[in-house]
Amino acid sequence: MFDDIKTTWKPFPFVSTIFTVCFTGVTLATIFFTNIGNSVGCFSNDCGVMQRFTVAFQHGFDEISALVHLLVDIVLMIFLGSFTEKVMGNFRFYVLTVFAILGISIVHWVFGLIGHGASSVIYAYTPVVLYALSEGRLIKTRSAYDDHYRDLRNVLVVVFILLPILFAFIPFNFNSKFTLIESVFYGNLANVTGLLIGFLMLQVFRDDIRKRLKTVSRKKKFDNDIFERETRIATLLFPALIMLALFFK
Repeated sequence: MFDDIKTTWKPFPFVSTIFTVCFTGVTLATIFFTNIGNSVGCFSNDCGVMQRFTVAFQHGFDEISALVHLLVDIVLMIFLGSFTEKVMGNFRFYVLTVFAILGISIVHWVFGLIGHGASSVIYAYTPVVLYALSEGRLIKTRSAYDDHYRDLRNVLVVVFILLPILFAFIPFNFNSKFTLIESVFYGNLANVTGLLIGFLMLQVFRDDIRKRLKTVSRKKKFDNDIFERETRIATLLFPALIMLALFFK
């Protein structure tokens, strides 16, 4: 079942594709055009409101960290983002992504965090992936033997074990007064926020997700997504946020 979801082009994951293109373009632009470095994302705890709301589109604090973080998030979007969108449908995935960006930005603002990247939004996708892996074993027992099932399981191990350790170094590096516990807390606060939003939205869309999983387990195509055309137009929100951040520093 999971291999079938991976190989099918329907629904095409255009929301996750646009989101990935936007944060890739912003990050690369920041590397090559340093004068816009502080326009999108948050390099210090006194950055503006619009910069708080675009933290998901910027990566790294220098060229090396930006490229490494960007590459990691692109890989995670290929595995987790596109899969989540296919399982949820374009509209529901868009709602999840927007709520994640909004919630993470508010927490980022309230706590005066520094740093940026799409990782915290990607954490909002993990509850849906976990639920799909669990349901896959119940709906069709041989799903656990699918190559993509194992790929997703391995990616989740990295997300929940390795990445929290790496993120703890961000506040520790920029504020040596932080204790280890404080570094772990502040370094992963945005990610935990994304995770909680993901669990919340999973409760809202659980029945729809389960119905879609049952459909594909019966070797049928996913049902046509609701508001597909409207969702494509709504993805213009991503570049619109970036443009607002560029003009309202």
